[in-house]
Amino acid sequence: MTMTTTDRAHLSTYTKSRVRRHIVWAVLLVFGIWIWSTTFVGPVIAQATEHTEQVAAVAVEETTILQTQGSRRNRHMENVRALVVEFEYGGQQYRETLSTDDEQLGDVTVYLNTSTDRASFDAPEPIGFWGWFWGIAGGLVLAGGVIALVRSIAGTVRLSRFDPSTRAPEFAADVTGATVRVVNQKKAATPKNTEIDITAVAASATEGIPVGTELVLTAKAAAAPGVPQAGSRLEGMFVKPGAKSGLAVVRFGADAPWWPVSAGEKAPEV
Repeated sequence: MTMTTTDRAHLSTYTKSRVRRHIVWAVLLVFGIWIWSTTFVGPVIAQATEHTEQVAAVAVEETTILQTQGSRRNRHMENVRALVVEFEYGGQQYRETLSTDDEQLGDVTVYLNTSTDRASFDAPEPIGFWGWFWGIAGGLVLAGGVIALVRSIAGTVRLSRFDPSTRAPEFAADVTGATVRVVNQKKAATPKNTEIDITAVAASATEGIPVGTELVLTAKAAAAPGVPQAGSRLEGMFVKPGAKSGLAVVRFGADAPWWPVSAGEKAPEV
């Protein structure tokens, strides 16, 4: 175990990039939760808590009212036919102007939302299968996103507080190859936009990762000292004690700086 001061240059670079990613991720999640709650949860809650009564009314006058017409791209205000209706409910007299193409003067039926005191000629439509489906599915997806974000933030906090000098390396891996990959093909291949996929074989490991296990290590090029060459050996440890995969730190030797990688076993080829 080295007792020298830890070189945190690569670790700090990686931590800062993760913090920026967390902020973007959090903003997208908040926006997604807002869309989900207003589009799906709101109508479900409204239907569960609001009550509509069918009430006999009398249409006493024909008139017109301004109403939004057209599609999203061609919305405009237009005068539409409407009826003035009068009815009584719960000891209270109502006089409402409701748009309609079909109803005529005389006896009519209206539907009164007793929670909002809004009346309509149309009965409330129940939420269909897809409304329930997307409400539940969207909630599960967003919940998974929140859990993943919390775990990622926890990993970043561990890395920011991580002191490799207090622990001995947990595993060693012999590099068998490395490939530099551009993350966003629409942008230039800068260190910030490239990752290094490293294949290696466990030379010595903790319990749960037998010697000879094929590993894949992924590093941010901006937070790595270079591209490992086949035949070189890395020693490392997982940031979370007892982990067998996930965020880890590795180095080329006892006096070399630590740098972060995402480590896991290589998936078997089909």
